[in-house]
Amino acid sequence: MATLIGYGPNAAQKYVTIWFRNKFKVADPTKLQWVKLRLRRDDGCIVRLNGVEIQRLNLPQGPVGPTTLAGVALSAGMESNWVTTYVNPAGTVAGENVFSVEVHQAAVTSPDLIFEAELTGMAMQGP
Repeated sequence: MATLIGYGPNAAQKYVTIWFRNKFKVADPTKLQWVKLRLRRDDGCIVRLNGVEIQRLNLPQGPVGPTTLAGVALSAGMESNWVTTYVNPAGTVAGENVFSVEVHQAAVTSPDLIFEAELTGMAMQGP
């Protein structure tokens, strides 16, 4: 299912960056064996877990602002590809956690934005 996102007041000068975030709970982070991140994006992104950067794709190193453009525009085939990364589970805390992603376009005239993410974890079984 697609969510429509406004591009701002000027079609020739669209917003470059869109931010997404979601909260989730972890009962006991010491029992997490691994956390897997899967995402698709068009064009670049920075992913954070509890405010700490855990992945950066197609964006320059160092500070990034709301007008920072992605390095290159991804082709239709590339923006559909899933990128999978395993994340250190030590970044989670007991209770509420925040998963956030900022997606950057490569141009202010980009006709689309694609973003889809999944964060899953595997906990140890037993007492």
